[in-house]
Amino acid sequence: MGVFNTGKKVTYDKTSTIIGEGVVIEGATLKATDSVRIDGKFIGDLVVDGNVVIGESGVVVGNIASYSSLISGKINGDIKCTESVHLTSTANINGNIETESLITDDGSTFNGNCRMSRNPNVISNEKA
Repeated sequence: MGVFNTGKKVTYDKTSTIIGEGVVIEGATLKATDSVRIDGKFIGDLVVDGNVVIGESGVVVGNIASYSSLISGKINGDIKCTESVHLTSTANINGNIETESLITDDGSTFNGNCRMSRNPNVISNEKA
């Protein structure tokens, strides 16, 4: 496991928006103040003040901007998180990551560049 983190614990147990397995949403920008979970397919950008969870069956074709992200599915786009990004063993990322903390589990795939900063002013929750 690769770990670059600040020691802060992020929890992903409270989710207000769920896009379930078998659901496809195209051409949208989803903006949320709370946490979001994607188990289906989302084509568009996610701008979330809370946490983003992409389940093993989840696919995002677009950019993600959030506080933190837990990725177990596939992302074709950039990820920008003010706190942390955690790639589980089933994660497949094709895009760039910008965050303060990056955790990668064995088996995860990441094709792109990573930029890390401890300055929250450098990384904002604006559209990635």
